[in-house]
Amino acid sequence: METGVIGEDGNPTKKIIEINVRADGPTQTLVLSNYRPSKSLYKPKANTSSTSVATSAGFEVKDEDSDITFQVQIRFAGIGISLINRQLKELAYITFRDLEVKYNESFLLQTLNVLLKWIQIDNQLYGGLFPIILYPSVVPKTGKEMDVHPSLHASITRVKDDCMFTILPRNPKSLAATNVQ
Repeated sequence: METGVIGEDGNPTKKIIEINVRADGPTQTLVLSNYRPSKSLYKPKANTSSTSVATSAGFEVKDEDSDITFQVQIRFAGIGISLINRQLKELAYITFRDLEVKYNESFLLQTLNVLLKWIQIDNQLYGGLFPIILYPSVVPKTGKEMDVHPSLHASITRVKDDCMFTILPRNPKSLAATNVQ
């Protein structure tokens, strides 16, 4: 949000206010603060036609890949797990194909991505009515289809923001008392 403020010289100056919604337990808090490009997740969109960055171009979320400080990527072509009971009888066989786990860490974010292109659970008990317990419902004809539509895709992103753990007193009178200088 862009606001107009009258400067000391009497001319209007422009300020940008950052608007964030943060989770604070079961409640959500609206936080209005001065926009600081060095600390914000939002960056002005590139605007080649005008010198004003915020008025016509707006803002976009900064690409997290631009300043990655640590990255781990693990890929497995296939994993097979047998479930065996105490009598050493195989109950089920679970197949995972093309499992990929990525962890990225940057100055502002921690991201964990899990991508599993194929999962299948086979019933290994003799005489079972259903030999396959779980498999993708549409079997892809090409490998490209599995890239676009994996069986499982999960992502968790954590924002490294220290100010969301600020302890605020519940009583407004104690808040006024803490601001006394």
